[in-house]
Amino acid sequence: ITVMSSAAAATTTVLAADSAPLREVVIDGLVLFKMLKHGQDSLPEEVTGQLLGLDFDGSLEVSHCFPTPRAREDDGDGVSADEETAYPFTMQKLLRDCNVDANTVGWWTTYSRSFTSGMLLETQYTYQKELGSRCVCIVLDPLKTLQGELSVKALRLTPKFMEMYAKKGESFARGSALSASNVF
Repeated sequence: ITVMSSAAAATTTVLAADSAPLREVVIDGLVLFKMLKHGQDSLPEEVTGQLLGLDFDGSLEVSHCFPTPRAREDDGDGVSADEETAYPFTMQKLLRDCNVDANTVGWWTTYSRSFTSGMLLETQYTYQKELGSRCVCIVLDPLKTLQGELSVKALRLTPKFMEMYAKKGESFARGSALSASNVF
């Protein structure tokens, strides 16, 4: 993972999605700051969001992000399920209207325990299946960051895991002895 300034993205050339192997994920410094701030402000809750950017010659450049709202719980906090579903599309339209890169390149989440949860696997599987193998999940640990250690990981599911998950579904992920090396 590389953190870049916003000006660095302006000089590169766009290529087709899978024309070169993905070598790196480049995150704009402001994007990283937004994700960390939202994660720290929401502690102890885990939060997620959408990543927007461009795919350049083996480099996935994340130039914008936004948090996804939480569905309403019993106490009335949050938004309705319909609003939660419509929010990312509305945000992308508004950002596109302002000439912000509005291509979805993945999603982000915070964690404080194990980041290989069923929710993470299922969501990343859906992103890679729908948007292509180059979609990433950025996983941040806001607790370590508060202690002075920046903890950021960029993850993609392996093609082998994608194939096995498609055949056996979520029950495969729960019943198997999985490790990060054969999943990501």
